[in-house]
Amino acid sequence: MKLLHIAPHHFQAPGFAEHGSTKDILGRREYLAERGIDNALVRFNRKTGDIAQALSAHAADRFTHILVDASVDEPVWRWLRQRWPEARLALRSHNSEIPHRRDAVRALREWPYFGKLHRALKNNIEVFGRRDVAAAAFADDILTIESGQAAQRYWRRLGFKGQVGYAPYFVASGYARRIAQARAAGPRSDRRILCVLSAHPGPVTDDSLIQFMRFVSAAGDDGAGWRFEAAGATSREISEHRSFTPDVRRLGVVDDLVLALCGASAMAALSDLGRGFKTKVLDAVLCGCWVLASPRLAARLPEELQPYCIVVDPKDSVDVRAALLKLRQPPPVGDPNAALKIKAFEALDRFFLEKPAI
Repeated sequence: MKLLHIAPHHFQAPGFAEHGSTKDILGRREYLAERGIDNALVRFNRKTGDIAQALSAHAADRFTHILVDASVDEPVWRWLRQRWPEARLALRSHNSEIPHRRDAVRALREWPYFGKLHRALKNNIEVFGRRDVAAAAFADDILTIESGQAAQRYWRRLGFKGQVGYAPYFVASGYARRIAQARAAGPRSDRRILCVLSAHPGPVTDDSLIQFMRFVSAAGDDGAGWRFEAAGATSREISEHRSFTPDVRRLGVVDDLVLALCGASAMAALSDLGRGFKTKVLDAVLCGCWVLASPRLAARLPEELQPYCIVVDPKDSVDVRAALLKLRQPPPVGDPNAALKIKAFEALDRFFLEKPAI
């Protein structure tokens, strides 16, 4: 058995260590190491690269399995299938791309400049949609990051006839050790809520901040004595939004996000938008935080994380005040990461170690 593991060009690149896809890919790298599977990792730039050139050093290799850990165009899938026709070919689906990109459009509908971006957003949906359609046509397996039936239905609608397996995100051992060290390093604030965005801003993360600002506004006087903060980059126009409030302190991109989470009592994940899995939810739980989650997001999260969520409508003042009261209690004790890792390894075992269904 020999695996070709294709990852995006930014995997392991400076500035992307906290990126959700980077942390998720580390889980696959850990699996391959623990199982002792012979593999070649190739980072591929889908925008500027040539897949044949990127794989030139491995042209003579006889791969039995190929795992594409990124959204790539149809010519890449076709080339891989033609070059290694006997290999079992899989996509790691980080998002169900069509609904994910549509959510980006929904996030921008309230903005005054939406009309200027409509064409670009529509093109974005078409580009990523074509990539998922190509994966449905060429892959033998889809390894989804999403739980539940939504991902199954999505891939069947695209015409995929192979195996759809749920391989949840889990925090790889090196990152988990870093979290444990950060938890032991300093005191936790019992009145600090952190909204985690991204180092690379976009409509969905902007919506997360806007929903958090609505939560803070709905808290009213009950928010007195709390520190409301947001870590990460935002679009320049964020202050123009009608729900903007200066009561949320924007920290920008922080030097150590794990340390920031370990110093908070809760993380806010209050946007319903975005498909896939918000990796920072699990990170926050391991940092000892509660997670303030919107109802739709909470419903999509793995069952292992449900006990750590306080479900709240950020626009409902009664809901918000009840959530602030519950934050006075410590979150449950447990290790959801261990359970998620077991599920992820079982899904990967089915891809690598079992014969595909006929």
